[in-house]
Amino acid sequence: MLKDEDSLQDLYTSEGIKTGKSYDLYKKGMQDFLNNQEAIERFARTLTEDQRVKHRQFIENQQILLMTCFCGEPNKPQNEILMWAHYTKNKTGSHTGMRIAFDSEYFKISGISTRKINYKTKRVLFNLLHHFQDKEKEMKEALDKSLEEKSMVWSYENEYRLFISPELCSEEKGNMFFTIKPNAILGIDFGIRCEMENSAMIDLVRNNLGEKVWIRKAKTDDYEFKIQYVDVK
Repeated sequence: MLKDEDSLQDLYTSEGIKTGKSYDLYKKGMQDFLNNQEAIERFARTLTEDQRVKHRQFIENQQILLMTCFCGEPNKPQNEILMWAHYTKNKTGSHTGMRIAFDSEYFKISGISTRKINYKTKRVLFNLLHHFQDKEKEMKEALDKSLEEKSMVWSYENEYRLFISPELCSEEKGNMFFTIKPNAILGIDFGIRCEMENSAMIDLVRNNLGEKVWIRKAKTDDYEFKIQYVDVK
């Protein structure tokens, strides 16, 4: 949460953008934030004890779910280039990682719900105060809808979100992990610039996952802006 104007102003001045359009937007955003804070505080002072109890109950009754994201088959061959560039890179550059394909049937179990992301031009709007006004249904529907919508600019991801019950996960050093068994893996693709496609790595995959799992190496298409995949024996 933003604490005060100085904390954001320091960020902007340290980057040398004290003036200009971006700084003006920051000033407006900061003022909107302060105005909203004041409005929320004024509203809180008007609540009755019954409304405060109802609010606490609403918060306590919310279901806790953990979320992880996957991408589906690319809508267009060109979209794969962006996915490889954005999500399979390390300090040596893009296209240096690998992609693992999972069988979606594996996730159709109790405690997991899968949602396909809808890409929109406008945000979902809702009023967090609706549960004080006997409009909890409208607010919950809007909140639920916001979990499956994203800006159109991310449509190349073809994203799916898995919402997982904490009971299916294990905790380690403050992080939550969901175990995916080897039989859920369909194949592994090595990036164009990945250096891990050596025989030792391939033998490790084969020994642990079996022959049914495909192993492929990505390569640039000779004629089009897309990626081809070559089976690795």
